[in-house]
Amino acid sequence: MLNLNQKIVRTSDRFLASTLGNEIVMMDTLNGNYIGLNEVSSSIWNYLEIEQTIEELILKLLSDFEVNLDGCVQETLQCLDKMLTQGLLSAQ
Repeated sequence: MLNLNQKIVRTSDRFLASTLGNEIVMMDTLNGNYIGLNEVSSSIWNYLEIEQTIEELILKLLSDFEVNLDGCVQETLQCLDKMLTQGLLSAQ
């Protein structure tokens, strides 16, 4: 289970990515699966080019999107869990 103090970073070396408007489409070069990221997930992906804590990420998202803190924390953790499962991220 992820916690707000954990550091997280994207694993971009394994994915080919292309931006389409505010969204990102990518292909996993290990298994050929395609993954689509919506606007929020794309922002998360872009922010995680540099390793940071989940708390730092949430603060950035709060400044970009109209969402309350509790909602942002819950939705961000759900998104990060899914991205970890897909191999998009690495957590420490």
